[in-house]
Amino acid sequence: MLWDWARLYGVPYLFLDPEYLGNVNALSLFILGIAFGIFNSSFQITTYILDSGRFRFLAGMQNAIIRFSINNAVLPLLYWLLFSWRFWNFQVERGLEKPWAAFLETLSFGAGFVTVSLLTVLYFRIARSRLILKLAIWLDERLRSLSLYRLSIRKRQHDLRNSAGRTAFFLDMNFSVARVRETSPQRLKDDFAVFGTSHLAAVLLELFTILFLLVAGFFSSANWLQIPAGASIFILFGLILMVIGAVSYWLRGWSITIFLGIALLINFLHTAGIIDKEYQAFGIDYGHKVRYSNPKIAAFANPDLVRRDSLQTIRILSRWKKKTGQEKPRMVLVCCSGGGVRAATWTIRVLQYSDSSLGTQLMKHTTLMTGASGGLIGAAYFRDLCLRNFTGEKLDYYERKYVGQMSRDLLNPLVFSLVSNDLLVRFRNFDDGRYVYKADRGLAFEQSLHKNLNGVLARPLAHYRNPEREALIPMMFVVPAIVNDGRRLYISPQDISYMTCDNNAGHIVPNDRIIRGVEWSRFFAGADAGRLAFSSALRMNATFPYVMPNVSLPTEPAIQVMDGGLNDNFGVADALKFASTFRNWIERETSGVVLMCIRDTPRERPFRMQSRDSWFSRLLNPVGSIYSNWARNQDYNNDHQAAYFGKSLKVPFEVLNFQYLADADLEENPEEGKTENRASLSWHLTTFEKAGIEKAILKTPNQKALIRLRTLLADSSIHGKIP
Repeated sequence: MLWDWARLYGVPYLFLDPEYLGNVNALSLFILGIAFGIFNSSFQITTYILDSGRFRFLAGMQNAIIRFSINNAVLPLLYWLLFSWRFWNFQVERGLEKPWAAFLETLSFGAGFVTVSLLTVLYFRIARSRLILKLAIWLDERLRSLSLYRLSIRKRQHDLRNSAGRTAFFLDMNFSVARVRETSPQRLKDDFAVFGTSHLAAVLLELFTILFLLVAGFFSSANWLQIPAGASIFILFGLILMVIGAVSYWLRGWSITIFLGIALLINFLHTAGIIDKEYQAFGIDYGHKVRYSNPKIAAFANPDLVRRDSLQTIRILSRWKKKTGQEKPRMVLVCCSGGGVRAATWTIRVLQYSDSSLGTQLMKHTTLMTGASGGLIGAAYFRDLCLRNFTGEKLDYYERKYVGQMSRDLLNPLVFSLVSNDLLVRFRNFDDGRYVYKADRGLAFEQSLHKNLNGVLARPLAHYRNPEREALIPMMFVVPAIVNDGRRLYISPQDISYMTCDNNAGHIVPNDRIIRGVEWSRFFAGADAGRLAFSSALRMNATFPYVMPNVSLPTEPAIQVMDGGLNDNFGVADALKFASTFRNWIERETSGVVLMCIRDTPRERPFRMQSRDSWFSRLLNPVGSIYSNWARNQDYNNDHQAAYFGKSLKVPFEVLNFQYLADADLEENPEEGKTENRASLSWHLTTFEKAGIEKAILKTPNQKALIRLRTLLADSSIHGKIP
């Protein structure tokens, strides 16, 4: 089950297809090898600190840690060989590299690993110098004033004297087999100082490495530091081992107690508000706190505001209708599913292909775009490209290069910022020209998005107010979920209080209404709501747990928001709510409604039952089944709402699904190996995944949906081209 989850989220591809500065080549593999070397050095040093006392013959030897590492190298070397074979196989089988090129890249990985190993050996050679010895002795004398340190020394001496002498042979530094010579008690006492110095030198190396990562956090936004995500993962686990080794050196048997104590202390400081590591959206004023309470939320959903906002939106719809040039046009509502870069790439590919083949009629007939996570990012990108064309830039927004830009990596800077900055100390600030924020991995994500898309989405929310009002582009609702109470946060440059409550249920007593959402523009007006970076709004709606941080908003008490997929991963519920609000206008002024659902998952998924249930799967199934069927349950609920709405609407209503389909998705019982051809749910895509997403529009179900859409929007002015 864990392997299936890792494959679903593309974890193996972070190592098998590591990307650096947009390329998978010898340099990216060399960097991955360096990171693995750092992890290996952390592993060797930590195990040396924890276990070298079991081998008391090492106390009488120079370069004890180097000898220890040579004899402890079975697992690292085995991983090196297995990884090289798996990487070569993956690259050649997928047709990504020629055999000789893949072989050179495996050598580059090994070169990076060997480079770090040699530098580590060199460090411990230098550690024997008089300067380092003096530093170690000076530091040792100062630390002996601490009782815990003295207890640690006595514990190490006791372990060394009482270690069982079961080792008969070992590999020496020239890789020859040498016999162990038992150390006499007197010699053991004399050599313990040298043994302790090598331990201290190992700890100093770990501390220097942690310090280097802290410094790297200052420059994490630099392009050359956007190392492969797999390398950052190696460094993260190496960092964890370093902390374990350093703490164990100073505290020995007290380590677990101290770790628990530190965790409880941090928890207390957070609870008391003494330290608060909040993550912020950019562009708004965090100095202005808004009271978050049920009465205040209800006040912004009063009937007068709802009526006023509804009339304003009807004016937008009237301009949209006039733009179509038809007496009763078909209204299209576009819903985009979440799913990282996979969903973003698929969404812009579908919108490009469909609008081009329909002679620009798709965007002319679209009034609203909703959705979650990556899908809405792809839709926002295409919408902005259309806007730039309409306002005079004259770009061809059907060019395939825009799909390529959307599919670029966003994970490398995200993970490196997590390791070098967010997990340690966030020293760096970000000044947007008016307000100052702490730099974090959310900023790294947005800056990478702007770089990949040439700054297309680097605009404040208010930038889209007039284009939407004039119906130059469809309205777009960005709807992240509020973690604290499950409500939806409706982010739009327009006033849309009608989305926050059920204004059609006239039989409900006003005081008994349940307010389903919070309107961004009014609720946070005092915090410069219109200045919110549009990329921050999209990021809040794409906050996959742990990968990206939950954003805290300037409220009292504090609230956090996360991925809109928590409530609806497809945006269908909000699209139907919008259509229901303007039902009377739609029935009077249009010839029907088309719900265009752009999904990064198949609409119908075959039932797959494992032939054997393991004990672990039985243990995890109650929770795992809920998570794995989350999107399916949302589908059932959306189908129910769509069917109910369609039956009550007096004009035709139709749902069209455009699905990202891999080859295996069209088979009832696909072979296990074929399921790997499906693109992963991640902010990183491999070359073959990108190609699979682009050609998915040609699958039969999608072509049928496009033909049906052309029929529904049929007009004499349609003369489209197939890209």
